[in-house]
Amino acid sequence: VIQLEESDDNQTTVFQEKGSRYERPYEYKQLLGSNETKVAYNNPLVVVLDEDVDAPLLLNQYVKESVELNRPLVILAPDFSKNVISVMIENFQKTGLKILPLVIPGYGDEKQEYYKDIVSIVEGDNISRIVADKFAFTLYTKEFSPTMQKRSDYLQSQIGQETSLYYKDIMEKRLSIIHQKVFSIHVGAT
Repeated sequence: VIQLEESDDNQTTVFQEKGSRYERPYEYKQLLGSNETKVAYNNPLVVVLDEDVDAPLLLNQYVKESVELNRPLVILAPDFSKNVISVMIENFQKTGLKILPLVIPGYGDEKQEYYKDIVSIVEGDNISRIVADKFAFTLYTKEFSPTMQKRSDYLQSQIGQETSLYYKDIMEKRLSIIHQKVFSIHVGAT
C-alpha cells in the first residue's frame, strides 16, 4: 500500500510500516473535523464486534473505557443503525469524543471471515494507528503478532485445500492483506 501525506518540512521522506488496508469507504463524514477528508487516530482503543450495533447502550462500556484511558475509540462491526450513528455524531459535536465506526468489509460468509482476519490483527492492543478515508481504512500494526501468524498459517492451509479458483483467489487476497506493508511518502515543499 502506498499513500501520500504532507511533510512537516521541505524534505520528502518515505516510511515503511506494518499495516493492513481494507477497501471499505468511511461513510460518516459528520464524525470528521470541519473540512477533513480523512480521519487518523494514534494509539486507538479498537473494539471488533461480530454483531450489528443497533443500540447505543451496547457501546457504553467501550466509550467509558476510551474516556478513562484518553484514547480514541474505533469500533469495527458488520453494521451500525442510524440511531447509533446519530448518537455518535451528537457526542462528537458536543464533547469532541473521538469515535470511529468502521463497517467490516464483505458480505455473508465473506464478512465473517474478514471479521476473523481483523480480530487476529487487532488482538493484544496491536494497533498503533488507524486511518480512514472515502476509499478504505488502514490498520497500522505494532508487530506481526503470533495471532496474525496463526491466522496466516490457517489461510495458507485452506488455500492449499481449495479447489475453486474463485475462492482460492479471495483467500489469497485476505492472506496478502494480513502481510501488507504500508509505504507513506511524506512530500515536502516550500
